[in-house]
Amino acid sequence: GVLSRFGISIASILQPERHQERNVPVVIVTHETKESELRSAVAEIERLPSTSAGTQVLGIEREL
Repeated sequence: GVLSRFGISIASILQPERHQERNVPVVIVTHETKESELRSAVAEIERLPSTSAGTQVLGIEREL
């Protein structure tokens, strides 16, 4: 898939139940990765015909 081509590993994924004809958001949490690789993967995902809405990226900081 797109994420694996950029060396991005999924930690968890959430996809709510679909309701009628509405789009369904998908929330993907990845393991630590380079921001540049993530941005490149997101750009490719946004070009997929199955992606119907804009993508949002939120950083998650881990405690040291």
